[in-house]
Amino acid sequence: MAGTFEAETALHAIIPNHVPKPTAWGTYKTQSDIHFYLCEFVEMSDRLPSCRQWAEATSQLHVRSAGKCPQGRSKFGFHITTHLANIPIDNSWHDSWESFWAWQMKSLLKHEERIRGPNHEFSRLKQSFFDKVIPRLLRPLEARGRRINACLIHSDLWPGNVMHKAEVRDLVMFDSCPYWGHNEADLAVCRNPRYRLGKAYVEAYRRCMPEFPSHPTEDFEDRNALYAMKFHILLSILYPSDSRYRRILMDEMRQLAEKFPTGYASYEEKEEIEIVEEPILLSYIDPIAQEEDRKRRSMKKQRESAVEGSIPLLEVLLFGVLAILIALPLGFGLFPPEKQQV
Repeated sequence: MAGTFEAETALHAIIPNHVPKPTAWGTYKTQSDIHFYLCEFVEMSDRLPSCRQWAEATSQLHVRSAGKCPQGRSKFGFHITTHLANIPIDNSWHDSWESFWAWQMKSLLKHEERIRGPNHEFSRLKQSFFDKVIPRLLRPLEARGRRINACLIHSDLWPGNVMHKAEVRDLVMFDSCPYWGHNEADLAVCRNPRYRLGKAYVEAYRRCMPEFPSHPTEDFEDRNALYAMKFHILLSILYPSDSRYRRILMDEMRQLAEKFPTGYASYEEKEEIEIVEEPILLSYIDPIAQEEDRKRRSMKKQRESAVEGSIPLLEVLLFGVLAILIALPLGFGLFPPEKQQV
């Protein structure tokens, strides 16, 4: 319950109009295995939120919290363990988004394997997932001078956790499992048909955001599929007697592994993308890192040009020397010195 209290307190500080105010948490004195969490009472309706309302509330959380992580604008994690459903989530701090996401995925997949048991094919897929897929899709977000401006993520925005207030049009969010991370991760819930959201919610979010999706923009759909893996793992844990959830998890992982068999190397081979010079809201350019990267690429080109040009230059010099040596005796024979006038 400590994690729940800290989670809801963090969200309420950012968007108080959308989050019931936390009051207290604790443990029963007479029953030490029973805990409680108290918050403001809000009467709610279970109607599905419209895509516009959902997007406005979600984008407010992201925009207002961007760059305000207490550990630094490019730190990823949360200061306490939280829970997704009843599954503990390790939110240990990391300096890169790629390492944080991989850390959480490994933790959840270990939990899933403890529940369901090992599977040889699944083990092979997981190896490709961590060695190839995650680096290919997340490392470019922080490459070539780019940085992710961490914002607060709710991380469980399915319709059961986002509802209408009964008497007004506002939405209320609750039951979060937050961390400081990449804003796009909160859109993963829109990908799973189980949650009754869809592309219309992503498009509504796009209209609310000044800079979306993050660079490289062409990777957005695949990043969205990667972030959705968290919910596939969760469902496989929560419903261990239903074999389809692990099958869906493996199928989704296989699609990504087959699409990116060479991992980050395939991104490095692509043409160099243009880096914008102005900082953007939720992913920004580090000018120092950008300048260092530019200098490295410039020096590399100079070295390559020097190697390519050294042989032709040497040939020109040799031909020039030979021409002079041949011309000197010929010149003296053809043009004898003039006789002096008496």
